[in-house]
Amino acid sequence: MEWTPVEIGIASTLTEPFAGSVTISAQQDGLNTLD
Repeated sequence: MEWTPVEIGIASTLTEPFAGSVTISAQQDGLNTLD
């Protein structure tokens, strides 16, 4: 299966923000636990 640069760009755009949002939510859970 060959990916065009556009498909790769869309895949990375969808993956990276999701990973960032998971990290942020995990940090917020940690702060809530401290409270």
